[in-house]
Amino acid sequence: MKFVIVGAGAIGLTLGFLLQRNGKNEVTFYARARRASDLKSNVQKLYSYDEKKLYEFSPDDYGVTSEVSDISIKEADCIIITLPSSALYKDDGKELLKCLSSSGSAGTIFVNLCPGFGLKESVFRPSGIGEDKLVFALPIFLCHNVPMNDQPGRDLHPRRDEAQYAYHMLFFSRAPLLFFKTTYFFHNQSMSRLSKALKKAKLFGVSFSYSLLEPLTAATLMLWLILQAQGYSKNLDTKDESFKLALKAMKQVNRMHGTTGKILTFTMGGLAYKLMNASNVRFSQPIDPVAFNKFHHGSKVIEQNIGLFQKYIEHGKSKNLPTDSIEAFINLYRKRVS
Repeated sequence: MKFVIVGAGAIGLTLGFLLQRNGKNEVTFYARARRASDLKSNVQKLYSYDEKKLYEFSPDDYGVTSEVSDISIKEADCIIITLPSSALYKDDGKELLKCLSSSGSAGTIFVNLCPGFGLKESVFRPSGIGEDKLVFALPIFLCHNVPMNDQPGRDLHPRRDEAQYAYHMLFFSRAPLLFFKTTYFFHNQSMSRLSKALKKAKLFGVSFSYSLLEPLTAATLMLWLILQAQGYSKNLDTKDESFKLALKAMKQVNRMHGTTGKILTFTMGGLAYKLMNASNVRFSQPIDPVAFNKFHHGSKVIEQNIGLFQKYIEHGKSKNLPTDSIEAFINLYRKRVS
């Protein structure tokens, strides 16, 4: 299969490496001129936590372009978007999607890995990418840039030789239905089988799982930083006021996701939310999730998470739904962490 990956940061590069690694997929990165020049000239080095091995990803293994008119985009079976949602909401981001949509073939499938509320309606649909060509999915790995010797956080991860990026596979075999859409890329399915798999996956509630996992993950990352600023303990205290507020915020988010979200609101108690957080910590190992969150999720990702909740606030107010807990959670984060 021929893949074009839009964005070549930690997620885009790791995904491209994993797709190309089976030897049957063709991978091309679409990146800005400066990043494209680096990809064309330099070997990219990635460390696998699972295999304890350093890999080299050579320019001979992938293509690079900065032009939407490039032949690789015209011939792509699948275009994967890994840009931050803040970039997609902007006029430049919407224009890029329009160009990609018009450049791709009629059979091209677009896969969005960007978190963001209302992206389908406010960004993709106006760009000419309809639901028949669009898939929302989650990465099945945790990855990060490796800090250099003089950067904060270098001592929190074992030395990775000359690695620029490091990754750890998350739910590849542990929750196959949940990540059905993304895992199929790694099995080198034909486009017809991929299309059938995507349709089948919707019957298992993958779209629902994606939409609610997104704010849950954002809330978890922000909660970790809040608790860390208060004197973090890995054993989350369900009586902690910050924890209670995060739970209330998530319940208000759930109510905006229709009947299923409302049902989840009534079943999502403090213990269930604590277990979800504990699962995140367990599945992240050997990466320390607190260190990962603090040093590798930087201001860009945190602002992206805040932006996600602000979209929920806008939507909630337009529907006369309560949003006070979501607003309070954002304010608490800014007060304790920023």
